[in-house]
Amino acid sequence: MKRIIFATTCLVLSSSSFANEPVSTSFWSDKAIGGIDVTSYQLAQDQGNRNIQQGNKKYTVKWKEADWQFASQQSCRQVCS
Repeated sequence: MKRIIFATTCLVLSSSSFANEPVSTSFWSDKAIGGIDVTSYQLAQDQGNRNIQQGNKKYTVKWKEADWQFASQQSCRQVCS
């Protein structure tokens, strides 16, 4: 029983520490993943291509102290909805 409680406690503590992990930004800006549109990045990863679009300042969302840029309003809605 003590092992189950110990294992559960370790799991809870480790998962909560990842939830508070900061987003990677550059030294000179708060842009997340270098300003790449995260929707196009994920699609490119899923489809195995290299069609990754740069984000647009017009479609920026602040989340976890980082600026997430999207290529279009539609792209932003897919993630932010």
